[in-house]
Amino acid sequence: MSGYRLTRMSDTYAHAITSWRYDEPFSLYDLQPGDEDMLLDPTLHYHAVLDDRGVLAGFACFGEDAQVYGGRYDGDALDIGFSMAPERTSRGEGGAFVGAVCRFAWSELSAGALRLSVATFNRRAIAVYRRLGFHTVHWFIGTTRHGALSFIAMTRDEESHRLPFAI
Repeated sequence: MSGYRLTRMSDTYAHAITSWRYDEPFSLYDLQPGDEDMLLDPTLHYHAVLDDRGVLAGFACFGEDAQVYGGRYDGDALDIGFSMAPERTSRGEGGAFVGAVCRFAWSELSAGALRLSVATFNRRAIAVYRRLGFHTVHWFIGTTRHGALSFIAMTRDEESHRLPFAI
């Protein structure tokens, strides 16, 4: 699988996403039944991510919706958040998936620098982000449904979006 594209969130996609369940310790990323309203709220900037066959592969959000409570979100970077469907994780698709989210932010949202927040235990994701040119800017304790967790914020600067991804 090499290509991904972002599209408007639909009822069908939102319902599917809220049924996803990740193995521990990644259950942090589980949404709950009832979160469909959040995913469908047009002011919250959620998008479905489809693979090149049109199959739901994940979702993405932008701006405040991508922030973790407790982080420092100053400056001009656009915050990005995303999640792959559980059955697609650990299959080598992360770089292409995150790359598609970044390209969407740059082309459709006129973003410059991008910032993401990731739980520090999620080492496989951090490795993907580093390969894509993101670097750590700060560490923080974030508040989640699962309580307080350690996070890092990572950015890819404005100028580097003109460069190809190093995957």
